[in-house]
Amino acid sequence: MRSSALFLSLLSACAAKTGATADAGATSSSSGSAAPEVQGAGCGAEATTGATLCTQISLCPKVTVDHDIYPNCGFRIRGQTIDLECACSGSLCPIGAPATCDQAAKLLSAQTEIQVCNQVAEGRCTAAAVSPGASGGASSCDRTCAGECGGNPGCIRLCGC
Repeated sequence: MRSSALFLSLLSACAAKTGATADAGATSSSSGSAAPEVQGAGCGAEATTGATLCTQISLCPKVTVDHDIYPNCGFRIRGQTIDLECACSGSLCPIGAPATCDQAAKLLSAQTEIQVCNQVAEGRCTAAAVSPGASGGASSCDRTCAGECGGNPGCIRLCGC
């Protein structure tokens, strides 16, 4: 999937522009036994829900969301929880409930965004807290990030546009 590699490199550029961590393995060190803060790579605000979704997280650095299969999906950073979600008709639908990175990879390889979004009709999704245009006209679109996407719709959406 050469387009996926190109897409990931574009997302890294977007991540650098949007303030998201481009290095999925980066962690912060602290004294004590607290777990390091989870960092995301290729993060951006999904346009219809306002949710920040990431292509990768430092908790599972070898697991990547393929935006050719899951254009409106990604990891949500929620502490030490592995949370894979898709934006579907203004709602967030879980890709599953993986407890491990291996389970997350298996879920991503076993279905598609369309299958995940079928959960909307089943009432298994969460309505978005932010509705489109609710910011009073202010846009979260990072035009610089979007300009570096080469017209790729998945990358542009991750830039908030």
